[in-house]
Amino acid sequence: SLQLLIGTRERVRINLHRLSLQATEQTAAALSNPDLSRGREACELQLLDIWISNQVDPSMATKLVSEEHAYIEVFNDIFTKFLETEEELASTDYRALVFQNVLFISMSVGAILIGVGMGIYAASAVAVPFGQLSKTKKELVAERQRLGAQTRAVNCFVPYETLSLLGHANITTLEVGSNLLKRLTVLFVNVNNFDGLQEQLSLEETVVYLNTWLSVVVPAVKDHGGCIDKLMGDMVLMFFEKPKKAMTAAMAMFESMNRHNQVNMDTGAESLGLTIGMNTGEVCLGTIGTSTRMETTTIGDAVNVTSRVNSLAKMFHSYFLITHSTYMQVKKEGYQCRCLGLSSVKGRPNKVKVYEVLDVESPVQKVRRLGTAAKFQAAQEAFDNGDYQKARPLIIAVLQN
Repeated sequence: SLQLLIGTRERVRINLHRLSLQATEQTAAALSNPDLSRGREACELQLLDIWISNQVDPSMATKLVSEEHAYIEVFNDIFTKFLETEEELASTDYRALVFQNVLFISMSVGAILIGVGMGIYAASAVAVPFGQLSKTKKELVAERQRLGAQTRAVNCFVPYETLSLLGHANITTLEVGSNLLKRLTVLFVNVNNFDGLQEQLSLEETVVYLNTWLSVVVPAVKDHGGCIDKLMGDMVLMFFEKPKKAMTAAMAMFESMNRHNQVNMDTGAESLGLTIGMNTGEVCLGTIGTSTRMETTTIGDAVNVTSRVNSLAKMFHSYFLITHSTYMQVKKEGYQCRCLGLSSVKGRPNKVKVYEVLDVESPVQKVRRLGTAAKFQAAQEAFDNGDYQKARPLIIAVLQN
């Protein structure tokens, strides 16, 4: 037994380092108590203290002490053998050696008990999480799907292109009043003859029509790097950083609309139509609102002019009008445009020079308007200069063609 004890001494030392010095001394004192019942009781109490200090649940530690009779019997045997040996041996040195070995045996058993306790405690602590692992995994997957759906929904309402221009990576850092001045190309796009359509359609049919119309307009904006600023019923406010991309996107809208109308020609569905007013100028891009309700917007004279130019399209029986500031940026791109001269716009003292983009007109209408473009421009210049006598016959000639 002593040889086995000595051979396992190092193993015991490894286990003993987990115990505090105070717990070790108290356990040794309990083992040296000649009263076996008191010694056993003291040892049990020390084991309880050791387990609890090692974060073992008190109820679990108590249960271990009460149920592990086999380990307690080992202590009884150790105490009995120690007393018998103490009576038989006369050598103080040898008795000290035996006591030292008995102490290590006791500590070894104590370490075993602690190991058993910690093992059972760890098993009980881990068993619950592992038992709930399948349920937890399903909950995490469901939560991730919910957050993903929520993020996609938020993305539909948040103009991240605007946030990027304002220097914000996400909406959490955005504040009311954030703004910057920037030269942009602004577009107002609206449903052609929407008032007449509303008289023919029910409210439900009007909503369906608008959503179908938006499904044609919005993708072209996204595909060409534009930003939807506002959806305003039958009108959309959008902007682009570059006039060339704005023109490309506008042409894509008309092409998509024509394809849609051709596909649905035989279904009896209402044909889609749109009108565009475009202008380039400096705007204030920023946020307005309060701490509880906020939105991004574009403000400025350039935006107001764009809205007025869009309104002029109906007067000129045109689908796509641009201002002179935009025309100068895209005239080299090969678009067929006809100058409509200076036009008065509501709320602005100065007139605005407007051009009609003929590429979106029907082939027949395009040929006619290009054929009279020179006369029409001459009539406009005469009219703007107050020479009405010169302007009148030119206008009549244009109308006759």
